[in-house]
Amino acid sequence: FLLGNISGAPMITATSVYHGRRGEQVASELLSLSSKPTEMPGGYSVTADGYRAVDLEIVEAGRLNEYLLDLYASRKTGLAAPANSGGCYVVAPGETAFSDMLQSVAEGILISRFSGGQPSAKGDFAGVAKSSFYIRDGEVRQPVSETMVSGNLAQLLLQIVAVSRETVDFGAGKFPWVKVSGIVIS
Repeated sequence: FLLGNISGAPMITATSVYHGRRGEQVASELLSLSSKPTEMPGGYSVTADGYRAVDLEIVEAGRLNEYLLDLYASRKTGLAAPANSGGCYVVAPGETAFSDMLQSVAEGILISRFSGGQPSAKGDFAGVAKSSFYIRDGEVRQPVSETMVSGNLAQLLLQIVAVSRETVDFGAGKFPWVKVSGIVIS
């Protein structure tokens, strides 16, 4: 949601919830997001527009540093194009052990996969938690079935309460576990 709304059409049409928000807090200070095409095995050295790619800090401690505009969107908006084409995303690990994150959950869901449609322009979403598990009193209990999850992605980014120090490296991206509050589960 964040990446889609800081690039291309939403920025050109000024319909993005992040339009004009560079330098502002758009997420919890626990979230830092980079694009590292020069470091990742699945990366690249030249942007889609033919420029030398460099790594970018897109969100740093929750503050939006960069929009992800290609040369066309940059010219249409009058905003500077960043020095890469996005992709190769890395979310910085946090300081909390994944096991401690689980133990701190009174009641919730460990979501492994989500099946839902495109979020609204403002970030509202709804869908089904797949391959996911019910958590109660810090213990993973049982798988959930046909469990609806809904909320607002722009708000959830601000409601991150923990980021795990453990990460999963997919070769073209590296991500930790993230704990958020404010999701509606039904």
